[in-house]
Amino acid sequence: MKAYYWKSKLPNFGDDLNEWLWDALDPAFPLVATDVVFLGVGTILRAGLPQGRTRIVFSSGAGYDTLPEDVRSPAWHIHALRGPLTVRALGLDDDAAARAGGGIITGDGALLLQTLPEFRLPRGDRTVFVPHWASGSRLYERACAQAGIDHVSPTDACKAVIRRIVTARLVLAESMHAAIIADAFRVPWVPVFTSGEINTFKWLDWALSVDAPFRPLHIVNPALDSRVREILLGLQGKRYATAGGRDAATADAEMVLRRTMDRYARPPSRLRGRLQHLARRIGDDVVMPRLQALADSPAMADARRRAVDHVAAALAQAARMPGFLSPDTSLRRTTERLQQGFAEMMRQMKAQAA
Repeated sequence: MKAYYWKSKLPNFGDDLNEWLWDALDPAFPLVATDVVFLGVGTILRAGLPQGRTRIVFSSGAGYDTLPEDVRSPAWHIHALRGPLTVRALGLDDDAAARAGGGIITGDGALLLQTLPEFRLPRGDRTVFVPHWASGSRLYERACAQAGIDHVSPTDACKAVIRRIVTARLVLAESMHAAIIADAFRVPWVPVFTSGEINTFKWLDWALSVDAPFRPLHIVNPALDSRVREILLGLQGKRYATAGGRDAATADAEMVLRRTMDRYARPPSRLRGRLQHLARRIGDDVVMPRLQALADSPAMADARRRAVDHVAAALAQAARMPGFLSPDTSLRRTTERLQQGFAEMMRQMKAQAA
């Protein structure tokens, strides 16, 4: 079986847990034929997925690209989707009545980490900040050190990151899976966004699946490289914040869904697509490395110190917040339904392999 998940330029624990989570939940997981594609945790439902006789979906989400148009075909076996916005984006609302339990199962598969004994660890007393994998900057490490907060890189070893999250007192999460895992283990979390690249649709999709509040705290990084990167995101077609480009709350779900669907219903023209691709190559491979080197140079010491002070103060303010949690009953309901959906998926897979 081909397990498909997003592989970024750098490791990312939220995607990389697909490498071992499913086997840990059931060692019989990889039994089915090689012409089956398994789609697990991640924002990976898009056109142009790997070919296979069968596509098995368990808790995948939409939100980054034009959606597949054939999800109602017999080749698709959808056992769970990340949240209700993905269900609606795929046009599967009408399938709810035909599903056991009163609807398509929604929830992120990372919630099932709480069922693994190796992560049942004692709570600590530290606040941690887990940035988005693409927001990596030594400035955030310096700001965290100044604010007395532990910086946890999402590119570190997957299980090590998870352990840092589940043993924290409070998680400041720009990485969505840092919030999901914290919520699963009842560690309060605060969504902290430093970039327009953070995808509002997928955060709301997950939050709605567990009835979690969603009120992100936006931190502006005044460093030159960060400001230029924000400009480049628009040119590259990578600005995914949807609610007015800035704030969103759970009540904004209808507007976020509409704007996201409008975005992907009209793919960029061939010329615009080429220009965005060129902007990504030049921006990521040429402009940003040079700007980051300049930002770290002695000539920029004063500007760097001011930027660190600004971000450290904002993170310290976030660390004084009580944090959010989904209701216990909602988390328990979602987790139980995911467990049932995974068990049913495995039953079907084992029957096919027999």
